[in-house]
Amino acid sequence: MKLQFIDRVAIAVLLGQLMLGAYVYAFGELGPLPMHFGLDGQVDGWGDRTKVATLMLAITAGDALIYALLPALARGRTASAEGSGVAYARATILAVGVALTLLMTAIGVGLRAVGAPAEVERLVMGFMALIMVAVGALIGKVGPNPFVGVRTFWALRSRLAWDRSNRLLGRLWFWFGLAALFATPLAPQPAGDIGVLVGMMVTTTAAIVESWRVWRGDPDRATG
Repeated sequence: MKLQFIDRVAIAVLLGQLMLGAYVYAFGELGPLPMHFGLDGQVDGWGDRTKVATLMLAITAGDALIYALLPALARGRTASAEGSGVAYARATILAVGVALTLLMTAIGVGLRAVGAPAEVERLVMGFMALIMVAVGALIGKVGPNPFVGVRTFWALRSRLAWDRSNRLLGRLWFWFGLAALFATPLAPQPAGDIGVLVGMMVTTTAAIVESWRVWRGDPDRATG
């Protein structure tokens, strides 16, 4: 993946996020709108379209800032800070930002949790699964950087541990996310949301353990 291509995609994506935020601000539901979910999957925080649009703006600004800083901050961590590893890291950031923006848009203009909590929880489950699929498809090709990937002590001190732990995380997240995506329409709530969260934690833990296992056996690892 070339940086010139991803830069053009990024401009279109960030402009699209801003436009969706403006649309929610102007035409979104007045409220109450679900803004936060507890560990049990239940809505425990509410807002209005202004609050939703402000959060969407913050997501877009965060995406843009990390996207801009990533090449400079990754320099020295990989053979080529301008190579495909950074491009895939940038693509991962954009993918997560897009999924979160679409979720907030759906909440802002299409769903009011009053009287329909299961539908909102199902929507959240679907977007969490979508994030797992998108990140899983990209994360295995991400090079060492300060924001994206399995950034453990061991992965940052062994390129082999970095590559293998991130590839494992990519495979686990992609296939688990895909299964969760297909299960979303039928999954009982809030069990579905909780199941996806548990899946995220278990698969991430497996990748962390893999980074330690590979680092321990890598003769080129750094120990300090």
